Amino acid sequence: FFMSAHASKRDFVNAVRAGADDCLLKPIDVEDLEARLVAAARVVRAYRSLADQNAGLLHDSETLFRAARTDPLTGLGNRLRLEEELETLQAEVSRYARRVSLAMCDIDAFKRYNDRYGHPAGDDALRRIAQAIRSSLRRADRVYRYGGEEFLAVLSEQAPEYAASAMNRARVAVERLGIAHAPGAKHAVVTVSVGLASVSREGDPSLRAAIARADRALYRAKATQGTLAIEPAKT
Repeated sequence: FFMSAHASKRDFVNAVRAGADDCLLKPIDVEDLEARLVAAARVVRAYRSLADQNAGLLHDSETLFRAARTDPLTGLGNRLRLEEELETLQAEVSRYARRVSLAMCDIDAFKRYNDRYGHPAGDDALRRIAQAIRSSLRRADRVYRYGGEEFLAVLSEQAPEYAASAMNRARVAVERLGIAHAPGAKHAVVTVSVGLASVSREGDPSLRAAIARADRALYRAKATQGTLAIEPAKT
């Protein structure tokens, strides 16, 4: 409030421009002051309500943003998140020649498993396998649900031989879950096959090309099931 015993209208305008919300002339009328304080409190409550609503909308927006990029079944990043993060990672690879390996993982004979035990059991197996793969890798590594029973792992700053060791640990971790496979399956427990490809510092820096090579390696691994195959870097 701006208070004065001799304020003119111009003084009041200048006071408002300087930040005052109202003007009271002296001597102060207590009832007039009370009415103005009640009105001011009402305005403050309205601003607080708007601020709370804005905070709620911001939280909802962030929640929806994360949900749109998360696979609801496994909790891993989905294809949308993968596409966005690949763009960022590709820029880093191209600019700083970062070393990156990509592993395509596929659950072996998963259709047979679903046909035998049903989709609810299949969903539970997917969740457990996704967690086993994620827990086997470093916090800095990223795992996405790539398709129905396919996962893509992105391992940064690891030489190909270390990336292969990491993915072999993930492959063994899935076997150790001991999920009984359907009768007639090649293995008694559910397994994953893994195809691995690395971005060469001296060769093709394209991550999408590396994903395609990892997919080709996966095709070879699927021939024996439960194994890992490596596609040589393209030079």
